[in-house]
Amino acid sequence: MLVTPLVATALTGLTAGTAEAAPTCTPDGCRMEYKDHTGGEVVFTVPKGVQTITAYLWGAGAGGAGGSSGGGGGGGGGTQYSFVSHYRHGGGGGGGGGGGGAGGAGGSSGGFVLGTFKVTPGEKLRLFVGQGGHGGGVSRPTSGGHGSKGEAGTAGGSAGFAGPGRPGGGSYVYRWDKTWLLKANGGTQGHSNEGGNAGTGGCAGDTRPDCVWETNGGSYFLGGGQAGKAGPGGAGGKPVSGGATFIGQGVDGEGYLAHDGLGGEKGADGAAGTNGGDGSANQPGDPGGDPGQGGRGGGGGGKGGTGGTTPVTVITPPAGNARGGDGGDGGAGGRGAHGALNYYNTDNYGQKGTGGRAGSNGGHGGDGYILLTWK
Repeated sequence: MLVTPLVATALTGLTAGTAEAAPTCTPDGCRMEYKDHTGGEVVFTVPKGVQTITAYLWGAGAGGAGGSSGGGGGGGGGTQYSFVSHYRHGGGGGGGGGGGGAGGAGGSSGGFVLGTFKVTPGEKLRLFVGQGGHGGGVSRPTSGGHGSKGEAGTAGGSAGFAGPGRPGGGSYVYRWDKTWLLKANGGTQGHSNEGGNAGTGGCAGDTRPDCVWETNGGSYFLGGGQAGKAGPGGAGGKPVSGGATFIGQGVDGEGYLAHDGLGGEKGADGAAGTNGGDGSANQPGDPGGDPGQGGRGGGGGGKGGTGGTTPVTVITPPAGNARGGDGGDGGAGGRGAHGALNYYNTDNYGQKGTGGRAGSNGGHGGDGYILLTWK
């Protein structure tokens, strides 16, 4: 069993439909590498005089999940002129800011396995190098809530889930009769999670808390509109486990070691938006209060989880091979809108909230890797 740590070189092995590449040999032994997805099985012919081969296999890393979009900001509340009291009511409440989208989980690394098995000179082995999983896409950006002239503003749009990553492909070595020797499964794809939630719209300027229309002794309530509530951020994608490994028939002695790949990290939660401001109350004889300010920029999106890294073993694969893709970052939530001014005319409306931003795509996982060594 080889115990000296190895660092892979850039030699590319045989691909389907081509002549076999020559191995690299030194006084200490020979090696053949396959570091890219082969697109199908490839054939390795055992050289003359070789009786045993030690093989090192990595499964491909899985793709990270995409980041979810942020929630839209709420629209500003309107206001009205009271024909009962003949007062202009307070300004409309500001809409709440949308919550930030969740970061996607990183994909896990592929599994690692090595083994030593007997061979016959001229024997042909079947090899396959797994393909790295694709990263997940993002969810659609959300819209902001509409402002109103005389009613409460509407809530912004809440974001849906982003796309998950794709699993990594397994790498394997078989004998020509398909008796399997070693296999390293690909990593598990990163999972996405919920987007940011919408901020609610601000209440109209002549309503009680929670936008309730209510009279008081024959007169409308003369307070300013209540602020819209902030949207919570999305919960980040959960971590995933690494690829498993298998030892097959004909792998002799103690010359093998199996490790599972390392899991991808959890995506971070999105931050909550901020509440809008309350409209100020009207005073008799006064032209009325001010409109509420919109919720300050929606909550920030959560950071995507880091893809699983390859475990420390007797071999270090080429940079990027077998590693899980990083999760995408979540998008920021939208800003809540200002409420309507304290007078009532055809041009006076609560403003429209801004939409939440889209997250970023998840990263691709690295291809698998196979190294054959002999003396």
